Amino acid sequence: MELQEEEKDNWVKHFFAAFRYSVQGFKSCFRTEMAFRMELAMIAVLFPLAFLIAQSLVEFLLLVGTLFILVIAELLNTAIENVIDKTIPQQSSRAGMAKDQGSAAVFTALTFIGVVYISLIVYNWEAIIRTVSSLFS
Repeated sequence: MELQEEEKDNWVKHFFAAFRYSVQGFKSCFRTEMAFRMELAMIAVLFPLAFLIAQSLVEFLLLVGTLFILVIAELLNTAIENVIDKTIPQQSSRAGMAKDQGSAAVFTALTFIGVVYISLIVYNWEAIIRTVSSLFS
């Protein structure tokens, strides 16, 4: 089944509009959320370390994948907080619970990063030492 020209144009327009909205989401989160900026700073350190720690493509993808999970969790947590703050201006125990649960998701992602990075550092310790030694000899 071939798409008509108008449907092709709509698909392309939709794709670029969705991309624009995604960029706006990243920008607004970066501007308004200190936690997001701190997590990006942490990612700026951990991403290059993944090249040193990983001894295979699968290990590298696992390390980097944990960083993506963190960004996803933080973006969703921020979205939850923004919706709650806009729709429920008064104090509500359910709203507080939802915010706490979003925060718990981010904490879980951070913990997962720690577990994966530390586990692979321990597992690959000898190879990491050899690589670092060769860089400075």
